[in-house]
Amino acid sequence: MSHVGSDVGVRGSKEQEETGVPGEKPPTEAWVGDHLPSHIRPFAESGIRTRDLRACHGFTFVIEPYNTSAPIGENGTLGCIITNKGSDSVVWKKQQSGGSYTSLTFDGNVASDKTKYDVGTYNLTIINVQSSDAGIYQVAVGSTTRDIYFQPVVLPTNVSVYWENSPASGRTVNITCRATYSNPPPYLRWYKGVNDLDYTSYAYYYTENVRSSGYGDAVSTMAMTLTGSDQNTEIRCEAWYDGYYNAMNYTLNIQLSGVPSLRSQGVLALVFLALSVCFKSFN
Repeated sequence: MSHVGSDVGVRGSKEQEETGVPGEKPPTEAWVGDHLPSHIRPFAESGIRTRDLRACHGFTFVIEPYNTSAPIGENGTLGCIITNKGSDSVVWKKQQSGGSYTSLTFDGNVASDKTKYDVGTYNLTIINVQSSDAGIYQVAVGSTTRDIYFQPVVLPTNVSVYWENSPASGRTVNITCRATYSNPPPYLRWYKGVNDLDYTSYAYYYTENVRSSGYGDAVSTMAMTLTGSDQNTEIRCEAWYDGYYNAMNYTLNIQLSGVPSLRSQGVLALVFLALSVCFKSFN
């Protein structure tokens, strides 16, 4: 199991058609250069939540704000890149319990707690994310506003992948991924082989053991028809949250029943070679 940090836990090009929300398709819009923070850049490069409004008068959303998640105790960035804003002010706000909004930033300056928030090129960074940071955030550019939801998350204690029955060539077998005790339970995605073929649409996803606190398990199961060519192929399950991709993952190397692994074949070859040398020496 590997835990990918918030700065590198976002997958880029192969998510060109996805937003991290099952069934939701992003618009096909403008590409953005690599001047963005590393954990935001893959969204821009893949076309996710980016927008080119150059045909319109006024400012341009290069990256339009999108729902975002971040682990508790780490920093979370709400992506927003704007150009051609002219005299318009850019203000980040947070919605309070009564529905009103409190201003957090004004253009490039933090208007509230500088130990809690930072702003750069109009991205809003929440420092040392806590559960109390959850809620609706709004960016206002002049009279135009965009609301997004920020979700602090507790990562799973464990992500595991296992066979429900013995994997063998020519058989159709079930493989399961489980993310244990996360708040909220993540969505689970499947990738296979060196080309990271996306198998997620073949899987059945559900949650279980969900407590009133929000903690619970995420489970994804799919049936795979195996062939001899699947031997030693890697299959990976990734835990995703809204706007926070590949937060954790587990990779399983497929070992078919009755088929020796490449390592075992190599050991047998070395043993055979050693025996041949000894036999020739004896003669």
